[in-house]
Amino acid sequence: MGECHYQSGNYEAMIIAETCRQVLKDAGVNPDRI
Repeated sequence: MGECHYQSGNYEAMIIAETCRQVLKDAGVNPDRI
């Protein structure tokens, strides 16, 4: 994730994006849209 001092925020955003991808997949929407 790099040496950014916002690393914890980057990690949280990654978790949120992955959760959104899973929700989209479960709803039958292509998760690659995000």
